[in-house]
Amino acid sequence: SCVYVLGLAGCGGDSGPTPSGLAITTDSLPEGILNQPYSASVSGSGGAPPYTWSVSPALPANLSLDTATGAITGTPTTQGTTSHTFTLRDSSAPSQTIQQTLSLTVDPPLAITTTSLPDASIAAAYNQPVETVGGIGALTFSIVLPGTGTLPSTLSLNPTTGMISGTPTAPAGTFPFTVRVADTSGQQDTQPLSVRVTPTTPPQITTTSLPNGTAGQPYSQRVQATGGIGTLAWSV
Repeated sequence: SCVYVLGLAGCGGDSGPTPSGLAITTDSLPEGILNQPYSASVSGSGGAPPYTWSVSPALPANLSLDTATGAITGTPTTQGTTSHTFTLRDSSAPSQTIQQTLSLTVDPPLAITTTSLPDASIAAAYNQPVETVGGIGALTFSIVLPGTGTLPSTLSLNPTTGMISGTPTAPAGTFPFTVRVADTSGQQDTQPLSVRVTPTTPPQITTTSLPNGTAGQPYSQRVQATGGIGTLAWSV
């Protein structure tokens, strides 16, 4: 075909309008959970569809990339964080390509790893965390109610950190309860635990001798003691 523009003639094929710039619009991938189904996708814009996707190095074991749609699916069987470069190719002539490197993290399932707690003593400050692994986003801790028991009245569970803290008071005893942790993806786990509150040891004087004094000279020596609850009262 021939085209006449401003009196000038030109002949040849018409390649059509130049496609707009090709871009990958995905800037991050959601976290996955070990041995649980995963579904995500990478997306592009511009250029001339249809698109063709590829990735290097290969995705973690048991995950695959749909080269036509950019969908990432499968059930990951390997834990950890890996880096992958995604390449997008369009259908313009000549074709355009663009690359984007993204990280993919596969976490272990959310679980409470604390299986027991140390004893607490009456009148002594107590601080012990409920430890966890896995989980996506912020974690929320709570005591499972009803029927599983409760913490001693002067101890509390921090709902965002999982720290059990406070200062136990009488009576002594063993207090069973169950802790639940949940994440923002809907995972949760529970763990039966207990805190044994023990009486504090009775006061015990640790000073066994005193230095001699000198007649007419000031004398000052402290008698030391351990144990007991609260302020100690001394007498002779």
